Amino acid sequence: MKECCKVLGIDRYINLGYEDGFYTYSEKTVKEMVELIREIKPKIVFSR
Repeated sequence: MKECCKVLGIDRYINLGYEDGFYTYSEKTVKEMVELIREIKPKIVFSR
């Protein structure tokens, strides 16, 4: 993943530890996302 990010010019990649396709909507996961966004304070947030 680091190589892909380097090619795309992405400075930082954060893996939350969830397997692909196993992230579920719950109070716990929403709190994790909110805490991460508040910590990083990004200019743009991409999601699917």
